Amino acid sequence: MRIIKENLPLSSKLILDSSLFHVRCCTHILDLLVQDELGKIKATIFNLCENIKYINYNNFRLKAFCDVVEQKHLKDRKLIIDCPTRWNFTYQMLSNALKFKIAFVAYKEREQHYDYAPSLED
Repeated sequence: MRIIKENLPLSSKLILDSSLFHVRCCTHILDLLVQDELGKIKATIFNLCENIKYINYNNFRLKAFCDVVEQKHLKDRKLIIDCPTRWNFTYQMLSNALKFKIAFVAYKEREQHYDYAPSLED
């Protein structure tokens, strides 16, 4: 931030002599932007969290899902659930879930009470 402030042209002065131009403000703005965009897929995120909670609820369900993952020859074995206050965890959950999309479909065929399977659109 210091380098940016030093290299701004003199003709474009910062408001309040750059006192508002610091890391915390920039990271807060970035966080607001990300949260706004995540709000657009809020239903998908909620559904995926419920999906993971359902599978992880007991060892029987988890074992059945792991069997499906193994049958589909997927490398990854563990589902990641997000932390609502940390959007990087949400990103990790979403990118991890993409690796399991064929396993979710196969698990739905196997488990009759599994209502949280992500749709193809999700």
